[in-house]
Amino acid sequence: MTGSIPRSVVCFALLYSALHLIIHAVAEVEGDQVEVGLPVTPHEADALTPEERCEACQIVLRTVYGHFGRQVPSRRKLAHQLRHECNRHYQYRKKCILFTRLNTETIFREMANADFKPIKPCTLLKECKRLQSPIVEGAEFPSENATLQPTSPPAPPADTTPAVTLAK
Repeated sequence: MTGSIPRSVVCFALLYSALHLIIHAVAEVEGDQVEVGLPVTPHEADALTPEERCEACQIVLRTVYGHFGRQVPSRRKLAHQLRHECNRHYQYRKKCILFTRLNTETIFREMANADFKPIKPCTLLKECKRLQSPIVEGAEFPSENATLQPTSPPAPPADTTPAVTLAK
């Protein structure tokens, strides 16, 4: 029987559909306004919300940009590092790998800019909506000319209590 569907797969599909219909029928009979949360497809079970997808996109791009220290060496190395970073995000992995593989050139151009913000390529490539906020506000990366200045320890607080001397 080559080309036929195994009986166990057919039985599972029928049982799954029947269970879904029974739950909806019971909810209707009882008059409940209950939303049954059975996923229709395996992809819906692992689906991220648009906000989570936007956040994951920005995290991946920010991490890769930080890895290269603001100077992305080549498209090939960028593609490799993007793939590596995508594999670290389990629920976003498949979408991320497909997204970065198709758009490596655009991501490379955006990262070549001195004023790179992860929200820009994610919005440009439609992973984020225009009105969604970036994950990090303000300065995301230290400037190239910034140097760490040693800070002096804070002065001890002035003692306002009068000194008491004990007489012998």
